[in-house]
Amino acid sequence: MLSEHRTGKHCGVEELSERSLDMDLSKLQNKIKQLEQENHDLQIALSNTAEHGDLIEAQLHETNTKLQAEVIVRRRAELTLKSLVSLISQQRDDLEIMLDTLMVHGDVLDAQWQQQISQANVLASSDGLTQIANRRRFDEYLTEQWQKMTCVRAPLSVLLCDIDCFKQYNDTYGHPAGDDCLKLIVKALESATYRSSDLLARYGGEEFAAILPQTDLKQALNVAQRMQERSPTSKFPIVPLLPELMSRSVLELPV
Repeated sequence: MLSEHRTGKHCGVEELSERSLDMDLSKLQNKIKQLEQENHDLQIALSNTAEHGDLIEAQLHETNTKLQAEVIVRRRAELTLKSLVSLISQQRDDLEIMLDTLMVHGDVLDAQWQQQISQANVLASSDGLTQIANRRRFDEYLTEQWQKMTCVRAPLSVLLCDIDCFKQYNDTYGHPAGDDCLKLIVKALESATYRSSDLLARYGGEEFAAILPQTDLKQALNVAQRMQERSPTSKFPIVPLLPELMSRSVLELPV
């Protein structure tokens, strides 16, 4: 009886041990499966991380390249700006020096400018060869005197002079001789005008004109006669070509 009881008890213990082992084995199997799944998920995660890592690295490289290019552009702009600032600073210094010079020597510079302007006006109003008034100055002075004589009700006369046979003389002896001829004629014409208000001008190539304010027709004829008498015909080598060195016309303008 006791033996049967022990045998039954022993069988029960074995049965409990087997169940316990089965349960432990099942837990281990589940744990293994869980670990295998976690390992699989981890490998997938690592794979995705590697793929995204390449993309992120490429993006970082591109961004870095752009940043380096922008740095270069900014450095160039900075150098350009520094150059401009330096140039502006230098120009400012130069302007300050010029202003200081003008403040100190302004009167002298102004006088020099006025002198240069006066010389330029003289050159613009005079004939380069004969140094008497040119056609432009003749026209200006005639307008001025016309208005002035009209206001004071005074006579105004104009002489027109022409050198006869001058082209033949010029063609025979050349332009230098012709220039010398014109200069001598001008001296003779100038010696025949006495008033400071009289203006002798070169009207054309071998044509001259004289404006005689406050001079009537009779007085103008006397001036024209003096001009003709003082013409230096004896100083030219071809007097036969110049039977009348100068012809003249006298015009008294009504004012």
